[in-house]
Amino acid sequence: MAALRRWLLAGLLVLVPLIITVWVLNWVITTLDQTLQILPTAWQPDRLLGMHIPGFGVLLALLIVLVIGAAASNILGRKLVTWWDALLGRIPIVRSIYSSVKQVSDTLFSENGNAFRKALLVQWPRPGVWTIAFQTGSPGGDVVNHLEGEYLSVYVPTTPNPTGGYFVMLKKSDCIELAMSVDEALTYVISMGVVVPGSSPAKPK
Repeated sequence: MAALRRWLLAGLLVLVPLIITVWVLNWVITTLDQTLQILPTAWQPDRLLGMHIPGFGVLLALLIVLVIGAAASNILGRKLVTWWDALLGRIPIVRSIYSSVKQVSDTLFSENGNAFRKALLVQWPRPGVWTIAFQTGSPGGDVVNHLEGEYLSVYVPTTPNPTGGYFVMLKKSDCIELAMSVDEALTYVISMGVVVPGSSPAKPK
C-alpha cells in the first residue's frame, strides 16, 4: 500500500501540471482561433485546407497586434490614437471604463513603468501575518493629502488565483522589498508556498 500511494502521488505530480497546461493552452488557442471569423469565408484556413488545424488564429491575432503596433508607432498613427482616445472620452459611461482601463494598461505595459516590478513582503490582513504583495506605484491625487508619511500603493494577490486580490496603501517603512523577481513571487503565491524561489518542488517520499 505504501508503494501504491507513492506511485499514485508521483503520477499526479507528473500528470496534473501537464493536464492543466494543456487545458490552458487549448483554451487560449480556441479563443484566439475565433479571430479567423473576421476573414472572408473563402480565405479561412478551414475552407482552403479542407480541415481544421488549430493555431492559425494565434498567428492572425499576433499579426494584427504587430500591424496595429507598427501603425501606432509613427506620427500619423499616434495622431489617430489621440483622436480615437478623444472620441471615446466624450461618450458617457464608455469614457469612464475606457480611461480607467487605458491608464492601467499604459502603466502595466509601459517600458518606463514600475507596476508589478517589485515583490514585497507585507503584514496582511493583520499585524504579525505576512504575505507576498506587489508594488503598483505611489498614492496620488487627494489621497496624499490625507496620508502622513511615505506610502506605497500595493496589490495583495489571493492564492491560488492571483488575478483576485486587494489594493491597499501601506507605509513604505512597513514594506520589505524582496530580492526575487515578480515571476518568482507569483509562482510562490500560486503554488501556495510549495514552490520556493530558487528551489524545486518537493518530491513525495
